[in-house]
Amino acid sequence: MSVLVLISIKLFSQENNLILKGGVLKSYMEAQNFTAHNTRTYGTVVAFGFEHILKAKVSFTAEVYYNQRGYGYEYTFPSGTGYSFQGLTVLTKSKFNYLSFPLRIGFQNGRKGYGFAKVGAAPGILISANERYPFIDSYTFQGYRERDIKSEYTKGDLTFMFEIGGGYKFKQGFSVFGAVGYQTAIKRVTFIEIPSSKRLFNGANLMVGAKYNLKGKH
Repeated sequence: MSVLVLISIKLFSQENNLILKGGVLKSYMEAQNFTAHNTRTYGTVVAFGFEHILKAKVSFTAEVYYNQRGYGYEYTFPSGTGYSFQGLTVLTKSKFNYLSFPLRIGFQNGRKGYGFAKVGAAPGILISANERYPFIDSYTFQGYRERDIKSEYTKGDLTFMFEIGGGYKFKQGFSVFGAVGYQTAIKRVTFIEIPSSKRLFNGANLMVGAKYNLKGKH
């Protein structure tokens, strides 16, 4: 019996880490019932979280994510109109800033140098959104302006997330890591005034970060 207890303790002994990471998210919002030429945009990702790793190398992670998503579309004004902006190509950009709460399960292997993979889902909420658009006055292109569009879109969000990466552990309980990940929305963002106009977010991110083992050592 005592042998089984010792085996269980060894198998399920815990490692608890605090995580801080940041990076770049290259995102795209696929449009339904929308015909403009969409382009990808770049945004910032910053995250803080807690990671619990079993001796069996299975990990459970809970995080708070601030992530900037978006899309852009290009439009070229037709020639032959006689206006000063004829033939001009403009780019309208819409950015959506979310606070997300990923919950993920994963696998980690290695001692000093280690690799990991994680998968999970992230409910989120839209905290701000703005659009940068071309402004035309008196038939003349006047540059770009910005407007708040948060009230025009639904606030709730649910995203599938996958991440793979590797890192290195130091004696003082710290480790550093890098990772690449993919996100795609399970729930579409809806333009409130036109319910049939929906957008499906997806994106790839590159992250670097650090962990701190709460026991102070590895």
